[in-house]
Amino acid sequence: MDSINQEENMFAEAFDYIQTYSNKRSHTKQSDTDHKYEQYLTWINDYIDDMITDALVNPNPSSSDLLTKIVSENRDLENDHDQRKFVRDFVINFMIAGRDTTATMLTWFFYLLSNNEHVQNRILQEIHTVIDGELTYTNLKVMKYLNNTLEESLRLFPPVPTDGYYAFKENTLPSGEYVKQGTTVLYSSYLLHRREDLYPDPLVFNPDRFDTKPTYYTYLPFHGG
Repeated sequence: MDSINQEENMFAEAFDYIQTYSNKRSHTKQSDTDHKYEQYLTWINDYIDDMITDALVNPNPSSSDLLTKIVSENRDLENDHDQRKFVRDFVINFMIAGRDTTATMLTWFFYLLSNNEHVQNRILQEIHTVIDGELTYTNLKVMKYLNNTLEESLRLFPPVPTDGYYAFKENTLPSGEYVKQGTTVLYSSYLLHRREDLYPDPLVFNPDRFDTKPTYYTYLPFHGG
């Protein structure tokens, strides 16, 4: 999308407006038409459609990006409108999942580092010990303390702090709690990660706690997805 080299980025502007408006509408239940929203939504859909068309017309077998892989396995996208719409929606959803969550995670990560010099120093020490010249995916994977620090920042400030489910039919949770059909069940990973029975001194920024991996479903920065 070449966003770094552009003074203004239409995609980012449209994306931000659609997300803000959709979030507002979900809370206020308003159903009135916003012409700017409709205009931006059409622009985003057309933009992604053009990406799909380009991947179909100019296939690159050596490319490892996600869209190329999807298109290579669905060559009939040009004629199958429903499948094409599914791929377009999938790409947009993938962008939503990866854009704001990454930015939020890195923001809190560097905020916590700026307030914990001893953690900074240990990360620098690990970098000098592990990396010999060039940073690679291989040596990045063995940087245990850096990974622990990222995990700990995600524990304190999960990018998506709440999530929920809608009960299409009545159900009973493992705890024995009865859920009536039509109920919206919400939970907070932000609060879960700060439970003292799960994380001693939960408000303390301590990357070393991740030397031992948390029990499944006591650590949900991305809600198990």
